[in-house]
Amino acid sequence: MTKEPLLHVGLQKTGSTWLQNRLFNRTEHGFVSVPERIVIDDAFLGGNPFTFDTERARKLLQPLFDEASASNAIPVVSHELLAGQPLANAIDAQVLADRLKSTYPDGRVLIVIREQRSMLLSTYKQYVKASGTKHVDELWRDRSPRERRRPGPGLDWLAYHHLIAYYRGLFGADRVCILPFELLTLDAQTFAGEICKFVGNPYPSDVPAIRDNPPLPALLVSFLRRSNVIVRSLGFSDGDGGELHSPKLRRMRLQAVRSLGPKIPAVVSRRAERRLRTAVDLMVQGRFGASNRETSELTGLDLGSFGYDVT
Repeated sequence: MTKEPLLHVGLQKTGSTWLQNRLFNRTEHGFVSVPERIVIDDAFLGGNPFTFDTERARKLLQPLFDEASASNAIPVVSHELLAGQPLANAIDAQVLADRLKSTYPDGRVLIVIREQRSMLLSTYKQYVKASGTKHVDELWRDRSPRERRRPGPGLDWLAYHHLIAYYRGLFGADRVCILPFELLTLDAQTFAGEICKFVGNPYPSDVPAIRDNPPLPALLVSFLRRSNVIVRSLGFSDGDGGELHSPKLRRMRLQAVRSLGPKIPAVVSRRAERRLRTAVDLMVQGRFGASNRETSELTGLDLGSFGYDVT
């Protein structure tokens, strides 16, 4: 008999790669996950909300459930964009939650959150790595009602209590686990242990510390952003924020940029990092205290101790 699935919906930039590689794809920890996220893309992401096919989604992921049943493991549907696309202000978050509920009504949900300033910095650096060209305060600026006709960047997705409350309403409070990314960076063993306890698996052993996807230094981000303008003018990438067409070209370009890191004087690198952090601080200042307090009340987490604004 197949065990109840774990639906890990994100958020992006909260250790999803580590979870997929170090916990969910290891049968010794009692989990089985889809190795290729493109399968989950095909099953759940995109498309017109009225044409979503629950049976098709279930069929696409059936091999995962067959494998989990054969190994007496918990099937994990893990994709950080199931919580919504950050650069579209997570406009699809509610639709995706409804799709997951209709497909796996007996699922358990894992959501990992991250302190908002840190989240914005990491998301912005990822945006630039994917050939974005806008400065951070140009990307997340106020938009007119006309501009908001189309999905675009915003900050509402960082008020996590909305997402948490909606999933709790769909699946039940006891079937939704919320963990802070900061716990993973401080104590990966305890972080993984909380997930295993949530689904009824034994406490894991030999869990490595998180080291996946190290961020680019701010000065290299600035250099890369300017080079993206040239890359786009040569037609190597699609619309703003879209990645380069060639995976090989993406790897070579990022390796070339990273190789410059050790050559940058520390004082120059720190100055660039401070400028970027200051811009982000101004955007978030005083904006998420009420949401974080509500998230703390919903989850029982002491977010203030992890550096979240709760004032």
